[in-house]
Amino acid sequence: MKEVKIILFFLSVMFLTAESMSAQIVTWQKILDNNYGRFARAYQLYDNNFIAVGSDIRGVGYKIYLAKYSFSGDSLWTQIIGNNNFSYDGNWVINDNKKGFIICGSTNKGNLGDGYLLNTDSIGNVIWSRSFNALGLDQSRCVKQAPDNGYIVLNRTVGSFNNIMLIKTNENGDVQWQKIYHANNNQFGQEVIALEDSYVIIGAAYSDVYLLKVNLNGDTLWSKRYGSIYSEYGFSIQLSNDNGFIIGGVASNSSNMTNSLIVKTDSLGNMQWQRSYTAIYNELLYSARNLPGIGYIFCGTTDSVQGSLERGFIRIIDFNGNVMHEKFYRALNYFTEIKSVESTNDNGFILSGVTQNQSGGQPKMYLAKTDSLGNIHPVGISNLGSEIPTQFYLYQNYPNPFNSSTVIEFDVSNNFFVTLSIYDIKGKLISKLIEKKLSAGKYKINYTISEYNLSSGLYFYRLDIGEKIFTRRMIYLK
Repeated sequence: MKEVKIILFFLSVMFLTAESMSAQIVTWQKILDNNYGRFARAYQLYDNNFIAVGSDIRGVGYKIYLAKYSFSGDSLWTQIIGNNNFSYDGNWVINDNKKGFIICGSTNKGNLGDGYLLNTDSIGNVIWSRSFNALGLDQSRCVKQAPDNGYIVLNRTVGSFNNIMLIKTNENGDVQWQKIYHANNNQFGQEVIALEDSYVIIGAAYSDVYLLKVNLNGDTLWSKRYGSIYSEYGFSIQLSNDNGFIIGGVASNSSNMTNSLIVKTDSLGNMQWQRSYTAIYNELLYSARNLPGIGYIFCGTTDSVQGSLERGFIRIIDFNGNVMHEKFYRALNYFTEIKSVESTNDNGFILSGVTQNQSGGQPKMYLAKTDSLGNIHPVGISNLGSEIPTQFYLYQNYPNPFNSSTVIEFDVSNNFFVTLSIYDIKGKLISKLIEKKLSAGKYKINYTISEYNLSSGLYFYRLDIGEKIFTRRMIYLK
């Protein structure tokens, strides 16, 4: 029995070492108290803060939700954009040329629906907006800055079929040209990238992943399809470090399940390799991005036990598609989707998406800043002042019982290596909140339990300081 305990101890040390490798200090997650909202995109700005765009119900229908957050996750400002009499969706956001933002999405102001492009200043006030419609129902899916500092907008336009449409504007949003690419079959685009001499679109045609390259005037240069006898769709594309393309999408299989799909091509779209991924049965990929010097990262939603899509995830793979690390998220109990992932300047990630507490409940906007392995450590460990305690002590958490988060306070009377851990009633380690040397002082930490998908019940938190061990009980109620 002693040998088994020693083996388990070393295995847990190895796991914790791997989990904490390259971990960052600043991590956080936010679940907004909104009305049926979702974030579509988020990324880090030149000032180290974050911008996020999405949609939320306000008044009549959805409105574009644009928000800026500090590096530590504090809200700096929020703008709700859209006429009260119509609905608007925000799908993509980028910087403009003047420290403002360009947003694309859709609105129902037209007969069936229009693609929508708008420009804001640095605090989200609208400067101009443009609507696009070609075949009746249009949606703007993605916008990128063009080589001439104008913008290239990727639209879905629907007549008899779904069609891809590209719209080129100048920096004021005035249309310079637009082109529709017909396949005489359902064809749509999800993301466009701008190169020095061309644009490349990823999407789907004939139930295959579809890659289309056009010149700066929109004329087709070449196209490629990647597929099987089942259905495949492309959702995300980036230029890879060897000037090829890394494509993210989804693929069906013979069991009628859907998996994440990564396709790597050369600069001419010739496939070099492709891999499918899933946690158990079903999985959807929404976005894939480069990780310089490491490989690639992609995000989406996956199942846990019965094929129901309920957990958000990120997965890190090497340049050959081999899985290096994966992390799962259940911010609220019912489901979580990670719609976008982007790298941050401290080697972490900013995630955006949606989460929901129960079936039929309100979806909530979800935003998270993680470390380099996707971990979200508790935010708010702080030294409460200059007073030096006379002894080590662990206080009762408050509130207790608690629903989503609770505060744990403790005293450290001398400089010591401190470990604060959470265990379930069977003694299983749930998480380590602190594992570092602290100077003498009074400390408190805010502990958010929702990311661990735990059941209601009794849990223990334990403070290890040198040879001293303090343990208290706390009750979690969902």
